[in-house]
Amino acid sequence: MTPPQDLEIGEFPPDEVVVDLRDGESYRRWLLPGAVRGDPEDVLSLVDRMGRDKTYVFYCYGGGLSLDVAESLRKLGIKAYSIRLWRTSSQAQQRDTTSRE
Repeated sequence: MTPPQDLEIGEFPPDEVVVDLRDGESYRRWLLPGAVRGDPEDVLSLVDRMGRDKTYVFYCYGGGLSLDVAESLRKLGIKAYSIRLWRTSSQAQQRDTTSRE
């Protein structure tokens, strides 16, 4: 089964909540600015705490988990997306480290 076409986006919508679904260590090493860490097994609790009226954008290591989470939340009527990152987190870490030198 193919996810809805608009489930995966390339840019952030206004006033989004960006959620990092990777493990805690990866989150501490690198994250998208403003992202919060979300446990993939407990995303609904995060959404309930932050508000079901918000727009959520999820990312993970390869994109599969964030697509699954976004699709599941959509079925509950929550505006949710998976973001297509243009680089991997390891590339971002290297770039971030280099830009500080």
